Amino acid sequence: MRSVIRDPRVPRQLARAMLLSSLLFGAAQAHADLMFHQGFETCWTPSSSTTQFLDSMRTRIEGLHGCVPQQSGTTSGVTYSVCGTPACDGGAIGCPIVLHAQAFSGDFPTGVFSAPGTADSITLPVSYASSTFGNGACNKILSAIALTYKPDYTMLVDGPGVYSDALAQVAVTINSYTLGGTTCGLLDGFVVQAITNAIPQAQNAAAQAVSTALAPTVGVTTCPLTP
Repeated sequence: MRSVIRDPRVPRQLARAMLLSSLLFGAAQAHADLMFHQGFETCWTPSSSTTQFLDSMRTRIEGLHGCVPQQSGTTSGVTYSVCGTPACDGGAIGCPIVLHAQAFSGDFPTGVFSAPGTADSITLPVSYASSTFGNGACNKILSAIALTYKPDYTMLVDGPGVYSDALAQVAVTINSYTLGGTTCGLLDGFVVQAITNAIPQAQNAAAQAVSTALAPTVGVTTCPLTP
């Protein structure tokens, strides 16, 4: 077997380049999705600017369709159902909801972002049955809905930028709304309370829709971290 003799004429620059190459190869093995620098560019190629990343979140939510699942149960002898019709996309049971988003802001190193938003008015069909008050149906309407979106990413340091490694969680909060629609007779107060209790389910449904819509924003390098 031939022995390998180190050539003293190998420039130090070449040795350093070999070391840098091995480090980059190791980093790429640790996370295969990370990009390589091109030439003397400061940021990875390709990469997204902060403005592009923030706007991509907004555009993916704007006009997004969701579905508030059916709520039903029996309380104080009253059996009720809210959103029990096949009104969502594809004939799914529930109440359709259309989301809108304004501009996002946040901190890229921590991956915490937020934006205000709204939702189109939601029609909530209600049916109820009671041995005391009888059976009936009515429609309630949520309008003037104000929201807050809070996606939380797991960000990895990626050279002078960050890499969106995962979408840890998405929270959607309904801050305010106006409740109207037709009266539900003697059970109107009960129905209003049932709808109030269903708000967390509406928030969860919106958060699931937003989480799915934001999936393409995972696996993105953002650089530089200044506008």
